[in-house]
Amino acid sequence: MEINEIKSRLSILTVLSYYGLAPDHNHRLLCPFHKDTTPSLQVYPSTGTWTCFSSNCKAGSGDVIEFIRLKEKTGKHEAIVKAQSLIDKALPASLPEPLKTEPAKAQNLNALFESLATALQKSAKARDYLKSRNLAPP
Repeated sequence: MEINEIKSRLSILTVLSYYGLAPDHNHRLLCPFHKDTTPSLQVYPSTGTWTCFSSNCKAGSGDVIEFIRLKEKTGKHEAIVKAQSLIDKALPASLPEPLKTEPAKAQNLNALFESLATALQKSAKARDYLKSRNLAPP
């Protein structure tokens, strides 16, 4: 996988979440690369980049790979490998992992869906609602 593909598939928010970091509603957080008392790290989810605006910070700016490199204190190659592994963890297969390992739960969910679909057909109010929304019943 090429670096540009990694950057396009791995969001900065996924990387932050992996490290237990969560930006506030303005996409700011305490910088993990220096001692910080007020949020100085700005995250830009649309571009997958970040910048620390503190004069005490040597991290500066970067993308998802640079964030991983600094956080893990490794070289660029190791950061790229880590980024690829995070993509693999972030993208679910056809079924979520718990349903793959616990087929009984998947069967229970299917049975629940079927019973709800049957109950929907028995309710005049539900049928009227679906009709008003131009939705086909299951």
